[in-house]
Amino acid sequence: MVERVREGVVLLPWADNLLQVGSSSEHSFVLSGLDEGTTTWLRRLLSRRDIPPLPSLTPDQLRLVGLLRSHGLVETRRSATVRDLHLRVVGLSRTTILFTRLAATSGVSFIDVRDAARVDEEVELLFGPDDLGSLRTEALKAELSSRRVAVGRSSRPHLVVSAERRVVDDQRAAQLLRADLIQLPIVADDRTIQIGPLLVPDLSPCHMCLEFHRRDCLPTWAKARKLLLRTPLSPPELPLAAAAAGLALHLVQSVLTPALRAGAGLPTWALGTAWRLTESGVEETRWDFHPDCGCRAQHMYRL
Repeated sequence: MVERVREGVVLLPWADNLLQVGSSSEHSFVLSGLDEGTTTWLRRLLSRRDIPPLPSLTPDQLRLVGLLRSHGLVETRRSATVRDLHLRVVGLSRTTILFTRLAATSGVSFIDVRDAARVDEEVELLFGPDDLGSLRTEALKAELSSRRVAVGRSSRPHLVVSAERRVVDDQRAAQLLRADLIQLPIVADDRTIQIGPLLVPDLSPCHMCLEFHRRDCLPTWAKARKLLLRTPLSPPELPLAAAAAGLALHLVQSVLTPALRAGAGLPTWALGTAWRLTESGVEETRWDFHPDCGCRAQHMYRL
């Protein structure tokens, strides 16, 4: 990961050769007795923000970097961790279109977008007037290519983000499970959007675990599910879609990309957790493996 000084950190001169770094009461400190060369280096660092390789720094410069860190004035540039990430986005809804654009802005270098729908009244506000009637995939691919993001087909993406209407598509989820691919469903419902749960083969509850849990709560769930799928659904308002897209990308950046880079496992709090955005806030739901589901047994059989 690449460290940078946070944007907007200022250097304020005081009397008696004192310098204040930062303007916040909690995230600032005062220096005294700096020589002209070190002061010039610090000003340049705050302006350019990128922290040079530590072995190249002098003891005084290392001390200043340590002070910046300890006072919360250093951030990790996430684009350094997501560039190697390959994403597949299935279904281009308002939320997943915004998610894809945010992913490209954050540094994801390869995105596989898939959808047979065209640019219509549901998503026309997210595209230009010339795109109306064209395939959503083609319009978005052209935009991604202009940002120098590679587009195409990936058989082994690190993550599949899927747009779902009311419930998760069980056939697609089963196919991804068999292919050993991680899925992040984004489920739109009436004035709500649910992010997750992250479906990780062998590590998290699968989509059928969730279906069994719903059946336990509602014995007629199978009929209710069919009714939900037949019921028309209005697209979410753009502010809600944008908030959901940002939360989904934050989940990817904070959970998936560090694990891929470090070769570590995923944090337990992210497994089986779904976040539901409503007009009044965010609700969190935890899911566990269901005893009637054979997803764990299937993994043991494969081993």
